[in-house]
Amino acid sequence: MICVPGTTKGSMKNKVRKTILLILVLMAALLVSACKKAEPTQYLPPPDPAPPPEMKWDVQADFNVLTPFVPLHSLHTRLHEGSMPELIPSNNYGVLLPYSSAVILENGSLLASKFGFVTANGTVITDLIYDGITRAETARNWHHYPGSPIEAFPAYSIYIEASEIGTDAWVYTERKMAACALDGSWVTPFDYINIVFTENVILMARDHSTLDIDIIDYNGNHLYNVLDREWVNDVLDESWATSSFMWNIAEGYGHVQLKNNKIAFIDILTGNAYYTDFIEVHMFNEGLASVAVRINNISSDNKIWGFINTDFEIVIPPMYEWSPFFYNGRAIVQDYLHRTPQQVIDRQGKVLFTVPDGYSIDHSYEGPGFTLYSRSEENRLTIFLTRDFERLAFSEEFKYFEYNHIRHLGDGWFTTANEVSALLMNKDIEYLFPGVANINYFDGESIVFAKNYFDGHGHYYNTGVMALDGREIIPPETGVVITPVTRNGKMAAFIAGTGSYFYFYDQEYTPSTYRLIDTNGSVIIQGSGILTYHENLELYSIQSTNRFSWLDKDANPIIIIPFLSSTFD
Repeated sequence: MICVPGTTKGSMKNKVRKTILLILVLMAALLVSACKKAEPTQYLPPPDPAPPPEMKWDVQADFNVLTPFVPLHSLHTRLHEGSMPELIPSNNYGVLLPYSSAVILENGSLLASKFGFVTANGTVITDLIYDGITRAETARNWHHYPGSPIEAFPAYSIYIEASEIGTDAWVYTERKMAACALDGSWVTPFDYINIVFTENVILMARDHSTLDIDIIDYNGNHLYNVLDREWVNDVLDESWATSSFMWNIAEGYGHVQLKNNKIAFIDILTGNAYYTDFIEVHMFNEGLASVAVRINNISSDNKIWGFINTDFEIVIPPMYEWSPFFYNGRAIVQDYLHRTPQQVIDRQGKVLFTVPDGYSIDHSYEGPGFTLYSRSEENRLTIFLTRDFERLAFSEEFKYFEYNHIRHLGDGWFTTANEVSALLMNKDIEYLFPGVANINYFDGESIVFAKNYFDGHGHYYNTGVMALDGREIIPPETGVVITPVTRNGKMAAFIAGTGSYFYFYDQEYTPSTYRLIDTNGSVIIQGSGILTYHENLELYSIQSTNRFSWLDKDANPIIIIPFLSSTFD
């Protein structure tokens, strides 16, 4: 130890003790001072109030008409706290339901913007992170034949907007797509640009230039990739074949054109190919597919059509001029080899009906009946037949209407219209509705109808509901579209909505509002937003800017997901 001159070891220890004691005393004093009650801050006095503005006492405010403030409330929970940016597969969710946020467009109507998933008991599984969620049946039904039944498949198509590509004049937003189970038990990566749902499998394409298509089943199992099949090397043009193959699958089979200009059928479940000598084919429908063979000096396009079954056996020999299809056991054909008029045949090729001379038959046959058009310029008579070729007798004012068209409304009922009225009929009875432009729905008791309306901008329809005796249950209103809520073939209620009605010359919108109306015309619920009935679920959904709700079939809320905090502004 080194000592400083003039000190001793003992005296130094005493000085250290005194120094430490002094520091402790100062710290205690500061602590006591901090614990004393702080003096209030001195503020300057407020300025004198400004004189009130000049009042116009002839204007009064009636505060009774203001809507009482009702704070948003929730009927939901979350799977866990924090971010939920993706669907995590699980077997514990049960049926998942989409929910979405919305934005208000400049014209005041609503547009769904972002989507997420919630369980049927109100547990939010994902945040609003997807740009679209589509139930499987709505993603595929359009490419089947007219009148084909719409099936519900246990899957969703989901997508996110990836990027915008193109030029200043043309911009395309690229989507990255995935599929998932209705119960969230499996989900694919977002590796695809196109998805098609079929009866047994899901086709998922990575691009449009090759046949890089994954085939998975509805359990989420990967079955095969099309590029792994040997027949791919025989395909004529892969870039064309990708789209053609994806969108021409029905009853378990697709088809591709080969380099030898023949056709191969593809068993979509296994990926096995069946080579044929046909030069063109169409999809299977009701177990039969129309196929074409080449002939010489007979047809202008050098081919005639017949039918094969799913064993690829010819069951009706090729003899027809165009490619027909069967629906409800009937097909419209014209025998080119025997130079016959247009005919209707059954599945065995038996002729059931021959079109009279001077008439043509409407090829857009959907099962319930047939339309015959006169080819004469002088005679504009249109003939309507039932499925069993019984002639429907019209009132005189409808027989010669130039633009007549008939629609089937179910259970043997048909409707048509002329310029001043609409007609509802079956084989035995007619109902005439003056001033009605068309009839959209009929359930045996009432109709959903439309009336023409003209204003300075264009022409559009107002829709309403009417009893058979002409009594208006829901009078038509400008900009209001009536959608029936049907259960077991009967109209149980009606949704009256605004926000997207169509002009023939312009497209105009109004702010989105809804009313749910019972069959007596009484309002059950109403509000701002979009009300939709989901028949396969027997549930309603309400989309508004600040919440999304699911309601039971009696319109009682079962899930409410608010998007904004409640304020008193």
